Amino acid sequence: MYRVVILPAALKDLQTIPKTYEPLMRGRIAQLASDPRPRGCKKLQSRMFRVRQGVYRIIYRVDDENKVISIARVKSRKEAYR
Repeated sequence: MYRVVILPAALKDLQTIPKTYEPLMRGRIAQLASDPRPRGCKKLQSRMFRVRQGVYRIIYRVDDENKVISIARVKSRKEAYR
């Protein structure tokens, strides 16, 4: 089991998403603790990964050595890759 750490930028992002998406996002983030590379995740450059949740993207880093997942950003698809 991995420990999930939500970085300050991601916390700020979570506060801006609509309230209807909030439970879905939190559930998806919680699922990453048991499976850090779920089906459908995509490896980005520099050891970062992303998973989709509707029109939003959760961008995170996996530290297998320390069993830590750091959630870096939670953005809409339009803004996630800028």
